[in-house]
Amino acid sequence: MANVDLTKQAGDALAVVKEVNQLTLANVERLVDLNIESVRKYADVMLGSWKDALAISDLESGQEYITKQGKVAQEVVKNLADDAKVVAEIGQEYASDVQKVVAENVANVTKKVA
Repeated sequence: MANVDLTKQAGDALAVVKEVNQLTLANVERLVDLNIESVRKYADVMLGSWKDALAISDLESGQEYITKQGKVAQEVVKNLADDAKVVAEIGQEYASDVQKVVAENVANVTKKVA
């Protein structure tokens, strides 16, 4: 009988580990997607700026380039802030989800012990 209880407890513990691992994997995938999107976005910005720089042919186009770069820099800063916000949200959601899993399983164990 004790062997059956031990096997069930081990199975319950493994189920918790599996659930936490699934949460972890889902959030890692979200972070990877965000990173891939960010690399593309910032590569496009860099390549666009490089192309614009190569198109400078006179003083006026040089001034336009410099003016545009100020706007590009503002957009990059905004995008970085937005990306940081998404990363923070992912982290908060993950922590909350893991806490729920742990709390549910602590409650189940407490019921079984009582």
